[in-house]
Amino acid sequence: MKLPLIASLIAVACSLSGCIHEAISHQIHDKGDDARCQSYGAKPGTEAYMNCRLTTDANRSMDRMSIAQRQMAIQGAMNSAYANVHPFTY
Repeated sequence: MKLPLIASLIAVACSLSGCIHEAISHQIHDKGDDARCQSYGAKPGTEAYMNCRLTTDANRSMDRMSIAQRQMAIQGAMNSAYANVHPFTY
């Protein structure tokens, strides 16, 4: 009877931890991006600063997509390599 409640609480905690991780990650990137753009001489509130931040964010998104594509290619290659393996051949 208490097991479903405990399982629900665990599920909620795990879900929230993902949100917290995403928020912390965003804050870390935000500070780094701000420092990077200012190091290039772009001042907050200017068009150059806004363009720098947008470019930095777009580059990060492209990096994530590239990583995901490589992971999918590796997984596909592994699936293909093991597709014809039969563990119990007599």
